[in-house]
Amino acid sequence: MAEKGRPEKHNYLLVAAFDFGTTYSGYAYSLRDSPTHVHVNNSWAAGVAQLMSLKTSTSVLLNPAGDFHSFGFEAEAKYADLAEDGKHAGWRLFRRFKMMLHNNTQLNRDSTIEDIQGNPSPALPIFTHAIHYLREHVLEFINKSSAGVTEADVFYVITVPAIWDVRAKQFMREAAEKAGIPTDQLKLVLEPEVASIWCEEELEAADTRKLQQPGIRYMVVDAGGGTVDVSVHERNDNGTLKEIHKASGGAWGGTEVDKRYLQTLDDIFGEESMRRLKEETMMDFLAILEDFEVKKRTPDMRTRGFIMIKIPASLREYCEEKKGKKMADVVKDSVYGESVVYKAPDKLRVPWDIVKTWFDKSVDNTINHVKHLLELPNISEVETIILVGGFVESTYVQERFREALGDKRILIPNEPGLAVLKGAVKFGHNPAVVASRMIDYTYGVRGELAFDPKKHKEENKIMKNRGNVFAKDCFVKFCSINEEVLFGQKFKRTSRGSSSKKSSKLLIYRSRDSSPVTVSDSACEKIGRLTINYSEEDVEDDDFKIETSFTFGDTELLVKRKMLKSGKEVDLKIDCLGQV
Repeated sequence: MAEKGRPEKHNYLLVAAFDFGTTYSGYAYSLRDSPTHVHVNNSWAAGVAQLMSLKTSTSVLLNPAGDFHSFGFEAEAKYADLAEDGKHAGWRLFRRFKMMLHNNTQLNRDSTIEDIQGNPSPALPIFTHAIHYLREHVLEFINKSSAGVTEADVFYVITVPAIWDVRAKQFMREAAEKAGIPTDQLKLVLEPEVASIWCEEELEAADTRKLQQPGIRYMVVDAGGGTVDVSVHERNDNGTLKEIHKASGGAWGGTEVDKRYLQTLDDIFGEESMRRLKEETMMDFLAILEDFEVKKRTPDMRTRGFIMIKIPASLREYCEEKKGKKMADVVKDSVYGESVVYKAPDKLRVPWDIVKTWFDKSVDNTINHVKHLLELPNISEVETIILVGGFVESTYVQERFREALGDKRILIPNEPGLAVLKGAVKFGHNPAVVASRMIDYTYGVRGELAFDPKKHKEENKIMKNRGNVFAKDCFVKFCSINEEVLFGQKFKRTSRGSSSKKSSKLLIYRSRDSSPVTVSDSACEKIGRLTINYSEEDVEDDDFKIETSFTFGDTELLVKRKMLKSGKEVDLKIDCLGQV
């Protein structure tokens, strides 16, 4: 049975948001009395990439003892200094590790990630170190301008891709809680969703067709470093939003462009020379990447001319030593020798036909996905597409969208890379602004139902007390895929407990089918285990009833247990990261 609910707004003094990105991370906050006046830290030491100063690199450095040393640009600079002096043995740098959570069906608490040298390490502590650093940093930042604020006054939100599944969200929440963020002061928010909330305010002033007009439908494409998230919303009469298509997307973000860019450099200079650059003069390697980040945003990307890449002296030295010839000849003799030109002493001129190959696979995948969505009946009338995310800061990406979707109104906010962060702050003050969402799977539990010979197999038939016939291992459904679920809407299940046991367990399943019959159906997947504990004071009879309610309309799957006789209710957690 479903129950509708509208949780009240919280009453914390301020909301602090972390945009934990694949490539860059940052934070911001705003006070309860002025939620749209968002304060963003702009004092990160950003190296050569001045456009990145409002965020810092998502990098964690551990010392030889395995303890946290530093985060962000500071971590990269420290490791680079150590490497150039040959003193980096035992130090471990982790970069761009967030993508290990994307589409990882084997994710668990013991999952590992690799450091920059390829050595594996447990992932959960690395995520915890990163969030702990951001938490400490934002509290210090807040107290500089709002003296007397304590952590009890702060409500935290952390951004996550809308296409992440329950495992990835639980992993991020557990990392945040291990980092010291109180459970009841934390909410995970969906990146394209909060970006749209920010954009509706910023874009309204310059837009004649208001985004807050009741009935308007618009799409948000959040193209970040790792993933591209697409969401579609409709404005309700009361100003809230409802999702009209479940979140979708893929791993088509800016880091894929970086991989193809680096592969081109490998093809020109040789893998051995690039390996030495990365290991022996890492600061030069990072400078190449940062320089490319700036290049992505230059007018040259819009006019589609060639770009100039600065080549560090160290790479020239490694190439000439390895190849036994001058740098100009190294480039000329490469597979790109007829088009790429070396300009002494430190420039590489790359023509547009090569530059575009770095972008096109990611951009094509994104545009094709958007076009496919726009063909769906409930989305075909969408006229407005909002582009946000760091990848959208590339002028080439912007132009490709305008060319491919010229019949649509393409809106891009100022600083599209900050739309998620600022929107997360605003959303944190009023999570109920999104009134409903579309369910991504059919969810249910393993249980028993009355035997139906038209649906159930004989092998699943079991006899119960008084001759009742049931089917075992049934998929007991709570909600169906593509079903609209209200914010705070609860789906309830009543079961019986026994005084001879201290707990009962439910196995949680999901399916791409709308009406799975048994949990062994091919489309079904076991995602977690719910343990319902109860004490002696809960047990008033030998045979008592327990009501378990699942809330699917929020950004996370929430569960409560209620003892029906006493009315006692507690929050529960589905374990999606353990052995199920």
